[in-house]
Amino acid sequence: MDVRFGRELKRWRENRGYTQTQLARAVPISQSHVSAIERGAKRTTEEQVLRFDAVLSANGQLIRRWEDSRKSPSGFASWFAGVTVTERESREIREYSPLLIPGLFQTERYARASFRTGRPDDTEAEIESRVKARMERQEILEGERPPIIRAVVEEAVLKRPIGGREVMVEQLERLLLLSQRPRVRVLVVPMAADSNPGQDGGFLLFTVPEKGVVAFVETKVSGMPSDGPEVVDVYAHVFTDLCSVALPPGASQELIRENLSMMQNEWKKSSYSEGGATNCVECRTDSDRALVRDTRHREAGHLAFPLAEWRAFLRAAHAL
Repeated sequence: MDVRFGRELKRWRENRGYTQTQLARAVPISQSHVSAIERGAKRTTEEQVLRFDAVLSANGQLIRRWEDSRKSPSGFASWFAGVTVTERESREIREYSPLLIPGLFQTERYARASFRTGRPDDTEAEIESRVKARMERQEILEGERPPIIRAVVEEAVLKRPIGGREVMVEQLERLLLLSQRPRVRVLVVPMAADSNPGQDGGFLLFTVPEKGVVAFVETKVSGMPSDGPEVVDVYAHVFTDLCSVALPPGASQELIRENLSMMQNEWKKSSYSEGGATNCVECRTDSDRALVRDTRHREAGHLAFPLAEWRAFLRAAHAL
């Protein structure tokens, strides 16, 4: 697999102290070409592999890894050309994302914040390169005939303020807007769901005309694509089960709106005492509820009251 070879190339390059630009000059190819090979977005040639191996003094190890990657062992899809390329060829993309907003829907600031959190050892330049690549992937959404995209996310993803409240407001606004497109469907698995078929983690299913379906599971250290019928069937069934426990499109959009409203509605101090006392509380509204918490112990959570009852309480208090 070119994805695995790309990771191996990057490991050797970094261990030898080369930048992408330095390696590109030595081969010679462009820096963007090296970057694309390392991401698995472009294939490489035998001649280039021989040069990579020689420049990085890999003693044939890169050549052997490249040859192994072409054999497509263990059911790996021989035609899979990396996430970026395969996305562009896909007629349909199905994704289950339990921890983050799906990459195709992320805003630039949300993507940057998620990379900084998930890859603390990366340099700023590396993070910016990843953000740029992610934004370039999203170009398929604006094509004349974009792929059909069906995404399932957990409700917790909508509540987790990656990058802070302002970044998350922008992100939820974009997610809501995209979910209303005719070729995009976003379903949310509510936290109150009795069961969750996706407990083993996130995955993607790409359907490519005249090639088939490939399942792709990515972790911090590896990406595993497979077009083996048994593997694809397992993930296809899991995705179907996830859709059955998720809220329908209209209800999912409403839940996104509710979480957007919560993010937009900041906590405001409701009362305080003079003379240095610290028995202050702060409030904000959330749909049909009023949320109240102690300013000294924000991490302890909040109390929730029906909004009508809270307003009645305030009117009574002001009347005293």
